[in-house]
This record gives sequence, structure tokens and C-alpha cells, in this order.
Amino acid sequence: MESNMLLILAAGYAVKAVTETTTSGLLREFGSWLKKNIFPTKPKLAQELTQHPSDENLQIQLIDALRKALRDPAFKKELTEQVQQLQAAGIKEKNIVRSAIEYIEGNVHIGDKDQDPGEYDRKNIVEGDVRHIKGNFTLGDGHDS
Repeated sequence: MESNMLLILAAGYAVKAVTETTTSGLLREFGSWLKKNIFPTKPKLAQELTQHPSDENLQIQLIDALRKALRDPAFKKELTEQVQQLQAAGIKEKNIVRSAIEYIEGNVHIGDKDQDPGEYDRKNIVEGDVRHIKGNFTLGDGHDS
């Protein structure tokens, strides 16, 4: 698995693992593994993510910690296996853009028009870069088209 994709997927699962109290068995195991392998170097990060899971600065700190840890081939191998297991477990996803969004002349709306009460592990995510959007960019549910 390519390193950037691995970072994005792992960070998404990590935020879910530390913020949800009722996580699936695999997600709970992944959260425990992260606490043992990532959060000792960033002791306050897990607590801060729990309180503010959508805080972009905290997510960047998490990605930076994962990026540094990926320098270790054994960690990268284990993280890849963990993420692949989570993907294979049927983690519920919706409105995921798996590539960059670039050079769009109009508006971009990713999400549902209305609030969707469904339970998803990952929702309304752009896994690539977002650049050169001439109109409005909206990410999330409850937006007007």
C-alpha cells in the first residue's frame, strides 16, 4: 500500500478508534495498538482527539506522528496489516473521494443534502488534495445544492 494512502486511511481509523466508545472489535484493537505504538510519543494527542476529533491541527499532528513511525519498516508492515484488516472487515463508508479534486470551475458538494442518521465508520472524506476550486467547496451533510 502506498505510504500517503496508508497515512490517510490509518488517520481516519485512528480518529474513529479514539473517539468512539462503542467501536467494533477490530477498531478497538487498532486503537489499543495505536495507544501502545503512537500515543506514548504524543501523550496528550489521544485525549485531545477524543475531545476535538474534527480539529484539523490535531489530525495533522496524528498524521505527522504516523509519518515518523512509518520510517520503521516493522511499524509500516504492522500498520499496513492493521489497515487492511479494517478495510476487509467491512468498515461502513459513505461519500469517500479516493483521489484529488482539482481544477473545478463550479461548486463542489460532498455529503448528503440532509443529515443522514446512518452509522458510518468513515464519511464525507476526500483522501487526495483539494486544489483550484473556483466555486464553493462544501464537505459534510446538511448542505444545499
